[in-house]
Amino acid sequence: MLFKIVGIFLFSIFTVFGQVKTLSSIKDVKVNVVEETYIENKTREKKYDIKLILPNLMLKKITFPEINKGEAYLYKGGKRYVYLPIFDEITEEPSDKDTNYFLETLNTLIEKEKKDKKFKDQYYKKQVKILKFKDNIKVEIEKYDIIDGYLLPSVLKIFDGDIKVATLKLSNTKINSGLKPQEFVVKYEDNK
Repeated sequence: MLFKIVGIFLFSIFTVFGQVKTLSSIKDVKVNVVEETYIENKTREKKYDIKLILPNLMLKKITFPEINKGEAYLYKGGKRYVYLPIFDEITEEPSDKDTNYFLETLNTLIEKEKKDKKFKDQYYKKQVKILKFKDNIKVEIEKYDIIDGYLLPSVLKIFDGDIKVATLKLSNTKINSGLKPQEFVVKYEDNK
C-alpha cells in the first residue's frame, strides 16, 4: 500500500512539473539571435541580442558584423529609436512591425494561445508551422525547443510571398528574468 501511495505521489509530481508552461505567462525575454538575410542571391549574417518586455517594449543591440556593432533599436510606444554609433546619434521614427518579426511572432502566438483552443492544442503538439501576417508576409516555425519550461520557436524562416527573405536562429533564451523598463535605453556607454 505504501508503494502505491508513493507511486501515485511521484506520478502526480512528474505530471505537474513536467507540463509546459503557457506562453501567456511570459513577462519578459532575453535572447541571442543570428539572422541570415537573402538579397539578390547573397546571404548576409547579422547577430544581435534582444531584451523584451511584453507586449511591446523591445531593445535589439547588434553584435555582428563589426561595422554595425553597437547599433541599437528600441521599440517603445509605437516608435522606433535607432542609435548609430558611427554617427553617435539617435533617430526616432514610427515603429515598423514587419522589421520586428520576433516580437510580432511571439505576440501573435500568445494572443492565439489565449483565444483559440484548437490553435493552442496544435501549438503544444508542435503542429503550428506557419503564421501569416499582412502584406503577404509569413513566418515558418522550423524548430521548437522547451526553454525554461516554455515551448518556443527556436528557428524561424521569414517569407515574402514564396520568397524566403530571412532565417532567425534563437539561442541563450531566458524567460521571466525580471527585466525592468528602465534597462531599455537606446545608447549604452559600451557602444563607444
